[in-house]
Amino acid sequence: MPFDAVGIGLCAWDTILLFVGYPGPNQKVEAVDSVTCGGGPVPTALAVFGRLGGRAAFVGAIGDRQEGLKIRCDLERYGVDVSALRMRPDRHSPSAYIWVDKHTGDRTVALAPGDVEPIQVEEIPKELFVKTPLLLIDGRQADVCLRAAQLCRQGGGEVVLDAGSPRDQIEALLHFTDHAIVSTDFVEGTFPGLSAESAIEKIKSLGPSRIIITQGERGGRWLEDQQSGRYEAFEVPVLDTTGAGDAFHGAYLYGLKRGWDMQRRCRFSSAVAALVCRGLGGRATAPDYEEVTYFLGSIKEDKQE
Repeated sequence: MPFDAVGIGLCAWDTILLFVGYPGPNQKVEAVDSVTCGGGPVPTALAVFGRLGGRAAFVGAIGDRQEGLKIRCDLERYGVDVSALRMRPDRHSPSAYIWVDKHTGDRTVALAPGDVEPIQVEEIPKELFVKTPLLLIDGRQADVCLRAAQLCRQGGGEVVLDAGSPRDQIEALLHFTDHAIVSTDFVEGTFPGLSAESAIEKIKSLGPSRIIITQGERGGRWLEDQQSGRYEAFEVPVLDTTGAGDAFHGAYLYGLKRGWDMQRRCRFSSAVAALVCRGLGGRATAPDYEEVTYFLGSIKEDKQE
């Protein structure tokens, strides 16, 4: 197989502005820093996966205007194959505008969806999905994600679902999911009133045998078969939390590629997510494998001291 993982989902071009004093209504302020970069949960996860040493391909659709060309070039920069990335003529790709508070790392995101027609079921590269060991989906286009997941399962691959918020046809998606990585927003919106433990059991009953609920700075909870546990979040100087969750997913894919158990996958992924928060955007400060290993080693040494 030429690729360790394949992803399908939304891709966008991000403009990130950093403010010392967060703008209020009718205010004019200057940004103290800014960056433009590729965005979108699945593409960013694959970029991080590539930075760690994995081989990935992305499937999606972009326009042939300036934003789309930048999206494609940025993915190539991180070693992500884009031969299955469809380019629509005379169309604008989605663009995200992100305001970041320098003091807290909190952010506000506005998405301009553009006018690109998303990839359709009939455009799916079947052979690519059948042959991939790992498939990452975001669940946004349920019919497309379902077909991709079916093809991956058909070839013996494993499906990882990134669900940061409630999704349409979620029960059908979970039925074809092996690893469900969901946020607290997803849990609260999909299973209102359930505790994290009860939500994990509910998700398990719908299909996945490996489940993670990410809880931001509180770390998260996980279940793998009959074992369960928690993972911690690491403290680093935070500038911007954009892409931290996406980085977690990319690192999780890398852990699967390496054959690690759930506890090790989560610890490694949490470290990668933390390290991404040191700079603007979800990709520029993505660490390589050696940097993550050094960081985790320094954490162990600190605890021993």
